[in-house]
Amino acid sequence: MIKKQKWGNQTSPLTHVSLKVAAVIPAFNEETSVGEVVKAIKGVKEIKEIMVVDDGSTDQTAVRAKNAGAEVLSLGINQGKGEAMRRGVIATDPDIVVFADADLLNLQPHHIQKLLMPILLGQCSMTTGTIERGKRINRINHHLEAPFSGLRVVHRELWEAVPQRFKKNYLAESGLYWAARKSHVKSTNFILPGLLHLTKVEKQGAAKGVLGYLKMWLQIGFSFPYHLLIRFKKRRGTKVV
Repeated sequence: MIKKQKWGNQTSPLTHVSLKVAAVIPAFNEETSVGEVVKAIKGVKEIKEIMVVDDGSTDQTAVRAKNAGAEVLSLGINQGKGEAMRRGVIATDPDIVVFADADLLNLQPHHIQKLLMPILLGQCSMTTGTIERGKRINRINHHLEAPFSGLRVVHRELWEAVPQRFKKNYLAESGLYWAARKSHVKSTNFILPGLLHLTKVEKQGAAKGVLGYLKMWLQIGFSFPYHLLIRFKKRRGTKVV
C-alpha cells in the first residue's frame, strides 16, 4: 500500500484507502436545514463519519440531525462557530475534514464530491465551494467569498496549522485561508450551481439578522491585517511567522 503523502506535497497522486474522511457541521438553531445537509453528506461514500456540533441550540437542531443519521455533539451553551468546528474535529479525529454550514440549501452529494476529489488525489490541500452568482461576480469570488466559505474540504494538518486565535467565532474559515497562504499550499475554489443558503435575515428577522451580519463581519475583519502582513513579507522575501 502506498503511504499517505505529506499534506503540503501536491506533486504526486494520493491513495486514500487508509484515510479517514469525516464531516463536521457546526450548527446553532438550524432545525430548518440541518437534516437536508446531513442527508446530502450521507450520499458521499468516502465520508465515514458525520458529526453535527450543536452549539447551544434552543430549537430542534439536535433532533433533526440525529433523525437524518448524524452523530451529535452538544456543547450545552453557545461557544461560537470556530469552537464548534474545533470540537468537531477533535471528536471525529479525521485525516481529511469536510466542513459544512448547517444552513446550506440544495446541497447535493455531487457538490461535495467535486470538492473532495482534488484533496484525495493530492492536487491541493484545501477546496472551497461558493454559490453561483453570475459570470461577473464568479470571476472575483475566489478573492471575495472563497476565503470565508462555509463549505470546504481540508487536510487535518492544515486545520492544525491554524493559530488558536483564529479558532474563535467566525474567524475559522479566514484562519484556514491564512494558514494555507502562510504554508504555501494550494487551495482551489469551485462554483457550485444550485447551492444556496439561508440568510441571517431569513432565519432571525430583519433587526437580528442585520446585527448578526455586523457582528460576523467585524470579527472577520480582525483577520485582514494578518493577510496583508503575509503579502508584505512574501514580497520582501521575509519569513512569515
